[in-house]
Amino acid sequence: MFDVKEPGRGAPTMAHGRVGRDWAVISLSMEDRAGGTLTRAITSFRRIGRAYRRRDETHRLTLLPTRELTRRLRAVGCRVRIARGYGGARLPPGYAVLVARKPKAGAAPARRASRA
Repeated sequence: MFDVKEPGRGAPTMAHGRVGRDWAVISLSMEDRAGGTLTRAITSFRRIGRAYRRRDETHRLTLLPTRELTRRLRAVGCRVRIARGYGGARLPPGYAVLVARKPKAGAAPARRASRA
């Protein structure tokens, strides 16, 4: 079970930030729609005593339409179900949850599942 961000579901560049009493996280997301990738540059600050510790990280994601990812999982023998959230917590538009299971050898072949 995992969630995915689908391509083209927002502005090409978006900035986000969250602040707590002794921490802050700032991120800049840049989508390359032609290349099907999303790069997130994340900077976090955490207070340690009287000073703040800074950490920078970069996340690079390959964005695939849910339909294409489902096709690829089924091609390797997985059973796939698509959901729009976890339990009662729904994800925003442009995200999907995939529940994929590869049956044990000798089990019935994978069936097509509909969107939840």
